[in-house]
Amino acid sequence: MSTDRFYMPARVFSGPDVVREHAKDLAAYGRKALIVTGRSSAKKCGVYDDICSALDEYGIDHVLFDEVEENPSVSTVMRARDFGVQNNADYVIGAGGGSPMDAAKAVALMIRNRDRGRDYLYKSGGDGSHVPVVCIPTTCGTGSEVTGISVLTDDEKNIKKSIPYRIFADLALIDGKYLRTAGRATLCNTAFDALAHLYESRLNADMTRISCLIAEDGLREWSKSVPVLKGEKQPDETDYENLMRASMLGGMAIAHTGTSLPHGLSYALTCGLGVPHGRAVSCFMAGYLREADPAETSRVLKLSGFSSVDDFEETFRMCCGAVDEDEDRLRPYLRQSFTDVLSSASKRAKAPFETDAAVLWRIVNSGFGIRKYRAVLFDLDGTINDSGPGIMNSVRYSLEKLGRAVPSDDVLRKFVGPSLLYSYMNYCGMTEDEAWKAVEAYRECYHRGECFNLSIYDGIRELLGDLNRAGISCAVVTSKPQEAACKILEHFDMTKYFEAITGPDPDDPSNRKSVLIGRALSRLGLGAEDVIMVGDSRFDIIGAKEAGCDSIGAVYGYGTREELEENGADYLVDSAAEMRPVLGIG
Repeated sequence: MSTDRFYMPARVFSGPDVVREHAKDLAAYGRKALIVTGRSSAKKCGVYDDICSALDEYGIDHVLFDEVEENPSVSTVMRARDFGVQNNADYVIGAGGGSPMDAAKAVALMIRNRDRGRDYLYKSGGDGSHVPVVCIPTTCGTGSEVTGISVLTDDEKNIKKSIPYRIFADLALIDGKYLRTAGRATLCNTAFDALAHLYESRLNADMTRISCLIAEDGLREWSKSVPVLKGEKQPDETDYENLMRASMLGGMAIAHTGTSLPHGLSYALTCGLGVPHGRAVSCFMAGYLREADPAETSRVLKLSGFSSVDDFEETFRMCCGAVDEDEDRLRPYLRQSFTDVLSSASKRAKAPFETDAAVLWRIVNSGFGIRKYRAVLFDLDGTINDSGPGIMNSVRYSLEKLGRAVPSDDVLRKFVGPSLLYSYMNYCGMTEDEAWKAVEAYRECYHRGECFNLSIYDGIRELLGDLNRAGISCAVVTSKPQEAACKILEHFDMTKYFEAITGPDPDDPSNRKSVLIGRALSRLGLGAEDVIMVGDSRFDIIGAKEAGCDSIGAVYGYGTREELEENGADYLVDSAAEMRPVLGIG
């Protein structure tokens, strides 16, 4: 639990007809207001008319920008800024869901910094000065009216993330009546977003006693509306006030702790597939709850009206529905979610438990039941088998036959994995003609029996068997001649595990790993995004990158951890067992 702290600079008023009751406060921030809304909901629910009436009462001019889309873009913010500057607006009122309020904060920043370009929105170290901003929520999810957060979509980079400035509203006016015109889908999706804020702030490494009190009070408020969200009760004014209050408390809580993994994982689904934010976040919530301390999880579930994680998950799906996407279309976005959060230490640090690749993938997979990869491509020597003794003996034989000096074992170990031609030329200083003669001598010895002087690494057979049973295809991609690879695998009764064995052949002797990976993908009928390459050398990792697929560096083989890291292996493992969580088979 972090040091206690509390900072809430926004003036907050909540209750019936709060805009009319606080018209003087609303009108006090300047001479002309820029009202920022979505395209229609602000007029439909009545908040726009209420704002205009309040401003007119005190003689404050106002103009409307009603073009904010769901997941507001940087381009929209800049257009709103330009519109506000052209009309001499000196403060901003954001009315609507999280999108108009987040946009309004960013617009307020850019009106103050009117000489800056769009890059300033994500510029680190800026002072964050802005014209006054007022937020009036019309949905019950975001809590943006009481947070300093503004989440935008950079439409040039297709990335959704918070801007680095903390911009709190100067005034927040909260009235449950604006929920009257919200459809059930909007009500449910936004309410579950509020619940996610409450869960993620309560189960958070940066939780304080004060944020804990706020979150738990919010959970109690939220639980009162479960019958409404499930469709068992028609909502009344009290229900609307409860939902708005729960959302506000969720915003106050995350203003102090920040959100955690479910929010970080949600953005790829929202940006890529258009999944409503609250639903996208909640898809990952059951997995998050299952990873947290059981006693803490039990407490937050009870406070919010659920008996178990399964009860939460069932209710969420009843209220919001599943993400109804074809598995092939969904998989790349889940992989992107996983990769984005795994690569962000700051995002993972918010979770109150260890978040390695295995834990993170369990959270992702819990909500969808989809395997991360459809196939695994294995290098042979140094990955499936320890073929070092046979290869090194054969290299010694070839060099002795040609009258060349035999290098140290450290050099001979480098022959395990790369092509022989490459190894003789780079490790023994041979010309290409000399290297081919050495290859011929090597094969004399190797094919007399040294090819079987190897052992299968511990856990590899079991791993392959479990991958097969899980429906994940396996293939071998090796620089060893394909005929030799097949012969070795058959000798050790390993052929049965693989749908394809790919290596250089006499008709097309290329041994560039990316080319071989491409052949394997063609035989499997898969794309690079569907597979991961496992290998122990930099050639395997480089080949995977060139082919466009992920990679696992097998540190237990003949390459070094340093070379695998330097060449960009996505994962490093010290054993076959450590591959299991990465591959999603536990």
